[in-house]
Amino acid sequence: MTDIAEVIEFKTNDSSGSYADFTLDMSRVPLEIHDNERYEMAALNGYVKLNTPNISASLNNNSWSMTIAGVPYNLFLGDGRYSLYELNNYMERALKSVGGSPTGIRFVPITEIGHLMVTLEPTYTFQPGSGFAEILGFDAISYTATSVAPRAPKLDEGITYVNLVCDVIERNLIPSNGGLNTNDGILETFTYNGIASSTISLHSDYLTWRPIRQHSGHITNMRFRLLDQDGKLIRMSEPVYIIIGLRVIK
Repeated sequence: MTDIAEVIEFKTNDSSGSYADFTLDMSRVPLEIHDNERYEMAALNGYVKLNTPNISASLNNNSWSMTIAGVPYNLFLGDGRYSLYELNNYMERALKSVGGSPTGIRFVPITEIGHLMVTLEPTYTFQPGSGFAEILGFDAISYTATSVAPRAPKLDEGITYVNLVCDVIERNLIPSNGGLNTNDGILETFTYNGIASSTISLHSDYLTWRPIRQHSGHITNMRFRLLDQDGKLIRMSEPVYIIIGLRVIK
């Protein structure tokens, strides 16, 4: 096997109507395929930012209240896909906007049990709305001191796998991920954990090489899609950045 013969770097646009379904145009410099050679492809680097909302007004889980030194405030989170890190940042900005301490409330993961803990400064009271409480694993009651949620959070529910598929990859290497069924081969599969971050890095210390389907002549385009564990196109509104590598097996 040879080293990487070609590296292609590209950033998706929205010309197809979705950042999760895009075609790499190679017509200017087609990939030349010879009958006596086999080709492989791997995702070398890149990033995908998921933004299918897990908190929004339409989901009815974006409301919460704070009482600061006896003064009540009714607050709302903007629609978005929140990791724990992003949630804390948003809460910090919200408290600052009403003159509160940016560290007045924090959510901390208790890794041993998989639950969240809320910490509050003195004179601060936190009451999540019912939907917000449910996605965090808390009860919809008032909290006046450090408390551990009785249930695990649901911030990362909905997407458990992100599959980067390509139409020129051999289909017989598709892993079985929750009933995924697609005509394209999977270039890379990522387990999604929204507690850590909503951004997935495509970088890996160990490259996964996938064989390209047997062709004759030239490949002038490659179609890529981002699918969830059920084979559904993931809704996205931001570009995807990808570097892929190609190599020849003689």
